[in-house]
Amino acid sequence: MGSVTVRINGIDYNLKGKDDEEYLNYIANYVDEKVKEILSKNNKLSSVAATALAAINISDELFKVNNDYNDLLGNFERLQKENDELKQRLEDIERKEDEEKEEYASMMQAIEDLKLEKLSLEGKNSSLLEALNSKSDELEQLKNGELDEDKEDLSEQITELEVAAKKLLEENNSLKLVNREIKFELQSSKYKVMDLEKKYLDSQIKLATEIRKREPYLKLKDNK
Repeated sequence: MGSVTVRINGIDYNLKGKDDEEYLNYIANYVDEKVKEILSKNNKLSSVAATALAAINISDELFKVNNDYNDLLGNFERLQKENDELKQRLEDIERKEDEEKEEYASMMQAIEDLKLEKLSLEGKNSSLLEALNSKSDELEQLKNGELDEDKEDLSEQITELEVAAKKLLEENNSLKLVNREIKFELQSSKYKVMDLEKKYLDSQIKLATEIRKREPYLKLKDNK
């Protein structure tokens, strides 16, 4: 326990406390400065009155500091609560991310399984296609005798279709040419209209300018 004699406003006081001598001197000097500050502002005050006012001022500072501390403590607790909530949200996001990763891995595995199944089906289809081609060749060989009689009719039908297709192609090319010419004419007409609009606007501006130039003379004539 520390013990020290301090001087406050010219009076010695013996202080004892758990704190060390340096701290007790610091507190005493602080109080002494407060008392002297009050006396410097009003030298008519007694030592007792100045000491009482100093005690009131110091108490006021203490309460304000205490209030500020409580406010800071409240803000700290609020921030701590918000921090805990953010941590919880982060944990939820990380957990959801892990679940999505697991779901993605499951989907990728399902895709790989489907690819393997597709390859297996393609192998089966290839085998079936080869079998069908083999059977088709056999059927063609069996039907060649009957089909020879119909080849001539089919050839004539194919020739007629080719002629009709060629005619349609020519008509289509002709329509494209006409459409191109119409687009060109429309574009030319558009520019002509824009040119006429510009000339009309220029003429209106010119007319307004001429009227403004003549207006003073017209007013002079009216005054006469």
